[in-house]
Amino acid sequence: MTPLVLAILALLGPRPAPGPTAWLVIVSGLSGEERYAGQFHDWGAALRRAAIERFGIPPAQVRWLAEDPARDPEGISGRSTAEGVRTLFADLAGRLGEADNLLVVLIGHGSEQGGRPRLNLPGPDLEATEWAALLSGVPAARSALVNTSSSSGGFLEPLTAPGRVVITATRSGLEREETRFPAFFVEAFSGEDADADKDGRLSLLEAFEYARERTGRWYERERQILTEHALLADAEGQARRFYLDVARVAAEAAADPELAALRREREGLREAIERLKAHQAGMAEEVYLKELEGLLLRLAEVNRKIREHKGGLR
Repeated sequence: MTPLVLAILALLGPRPAPGPTAWLVIVSGLSGEERYAGQFHDWGAALRRAAIERFGIPPAQVRWLAEDPARDPEGISGRSTAEGVRTLFADLAGRLGEADNLLVVLIGHGSEQGGRPRLNLPGPDLEATEWAALLSGVPAARSALVNTSSSSGGFLEPLTAPGRVVITATRSGLEREETRFPAFFVEAFSGEDADADKDGRLSLLEAFEYARERTGRWYERERQILTEHALLADAEGQARRFYLDVARVAAEAAADPELAALRREREGLREAIERLKAHQAGMAEEVYLKELEGLLLRLAEVNRKIREHKGGLR
């Protein structure tokens, strides 16, 4: 290995203890001007802080590559060059286990040339197909890539794969304007409002829906034409079950079997609701509504018990 690679690996810290956990990778790309440099940095810093302080991810499992590491030497793991990204993913391939969740968030300017979408990085860019290959090399129970940049819609097709969620701020490479989606996506993780079902946890689906809705609301308030349409590719319904607090919840379950049983019951009810919705077309409306009401009432009761249970999430 080169001295540069050895130095980066030394900074990445020790391997985590066994057990299900979550990893967060933030890549802040080329800014182009100071206004964007400050904006990209603030979003990356806020997301990193939320992952550690709110969701309990160990700092060593939050990796942030940025254009200028000098802005935050303690928080930023290295420079967001193509070489830096490849080195990081090579290290992750040997650290993550098959029970882990991996969330990758791309912040910056995007572009598409000749049908080849990319994130603009200092030096050579990385195209969508390269990001797909990097993700495929990392073992994880669930992986997700969120490209919050302009022209990011072209990432959907090449990155979609079993067990993976792909989110883009735009629906195609033709939506080239500055995106508002990343501000609200980061806001979803930083505050409490995005927890739509009020169960004390934030799923990736809830974060996406929150950011998409708030983005649309911003354009309406500013009386501007909507120039970005966020999309989510998730054929297996993984986004609804994708969380960053998996290690904390697993530890709580081990220490409190009653709480763990309540959470399993809640997940079972959610699965039942999704199955019922999938079969709605073949059911009489009154039967469907009655069954849905019963499941929702049971789910609300279980959520209440979880909130009230000593040691439960609030």
